[in-house]
Amino acid sequence: MRNQIIEFYNDPDFQRLNSYYNRTTIFNILNIERRELSHSAFLKWLFDINGSHNFGEEPLKKILRMLVNTDNDNIISEDILNILLIGDYEIQNFHIETEKVVESDKNKGRIDIFAKFGIFKKDFKKDVVVIIENKVDSKHHDDQTKTYKVWADKEYDESVKIPIYLTPYPESEKDEITNYFIITYQDILEHVIEPLLNMEIDSDTKIILEDYIINLGQAKKQIDDKGKESDLETILAVSKKNKEIFSNLLDKYKKLLDASLVAKYSNNDLLKNIFEDELNDIKKIIEDDNCESLLKSFWESNNQLLRMIFLYCDESDENLKELLKTSASKTIQNFSFKDKEYKGRGRLCHAIVKDYIENHRDITIEELRKTFDTNAMYKKKHVYFVDSIENAMKVLNSQDIAGGNYYTKEDEQIPTNEGNVVVWGYWPDRFYRNFENKIRSLGYNFE
Repeated sequence: MRNQIIEFYNDPDFQRLNSYYNRTTIFNILNIERRELSHSAFLKWLFDINGSHNFGEEPLKKILRMLVNTDNDNIISEDILNILLIGDYEIQNFHIETEKVVESDKNKGRIDIFAKFGIFKKDFKKDVVVIIENKVDSKHHDDQTKTYKVWADKEYDESVKIPIYLTPYPESEKDEITNYFIITYQDILEHVIEPLLNMEIDSDTKIILEDYIINLGQAKKQIDDKGKESDLETILAVSKKNKEIFSNLLDKYKKLLDASLVAKYSNNDLLKNIFEDELNDIKKIIEDDNCESLLKSFWESNNQLLRMIFLYCDESDENLKELLKTSASKTIQNFSFKDKEYKGRGRLCHAIVKDYIENHRDITIEELRKTFDTNAMYKKKHVYFVDSIENAMKVLNSQDIAGGNYYTKEDEQIPTNEGNVVVWGYWPDRFYRNFENKIRSLGYNFE
């Protein structure tokens, strides 16, 4: 197993994926990876025929064309579907907005994305209304979709209504949602965004689209529009190219990856359904090689990537989906340092940095940054200088800080001769281990 781990880490496919998914995007910087409003704003920009992307009608036509192969239950007529499929029409009188307020039968709501326009071709003219209900951080609730559909039928009686339900959970919601085209972010990636990248495109638009693709593929905790974070992580979509790389890695390192999955979830009954008769053989390999702890560490260090390899190489295995959903559960570690208890890595790291500064009163900010510069994920400093509490929130919201939360309260800032220091509160596995190795080399011990 040890040799396979070395080969895995040296594999060019792993190195490309690891670099790709650890890249910092504009969505990471703004901490909006899973906010519905932010995704709706992006899609509005993408489908706006007058948008700065300069694609014109193409993105909108692509998503409408995609609906032809979606289970539609006769939502719109076959004649209209054929027109959308061929795409030889012009779009006029176009309007698009987000968060459109509607009211129907005393029920109020906000349509996530609303567009209206006319489609024109020889001897044909028809007004169209598109409703997109976008679900990133929550599932369908109340009678939202019904309210929007009833409102559209009343307000735009003569228009073609195209209601779209965009969700990460198509299988679990298809029985609840009626009279809507149900699509996923994977559909939008494969049928709209990836084909657009094959067109002539300006550099700014290319960066935005590529950042968005990375954002869709990163496992991120869901955040509602009030800023509340869920324990559930979602991967919204993965590019075709990366799916192929996942498959290659699973073929080459199946023994290692299967054993790592079993080691990570050794007490979970779902493993029996996933591996069936092979499970005992895999457990015997782990036992004979005495490598359960090693494999668990290997999984934790590459949690996001390994989950994606399994999920996107066998998308039909519901047991596997259910098992890997549990890996997003938040585990809080307790630590003991200098006879005090600390809940979580962030608090421990803050206490150690504070202790280090108090024992090195003459240390400069630059020396601190060199000592604790272990943040490989975001290419930023874990220890950040602020000169006042007023400036602390500016630091927290600054684009110099990509993701994570800093301890910025007045009693959390650590004073130095040059000003105050704040410490990062979010420490993923491998970056925490870098920090741990560093502080142990400085003589610090904790449990």
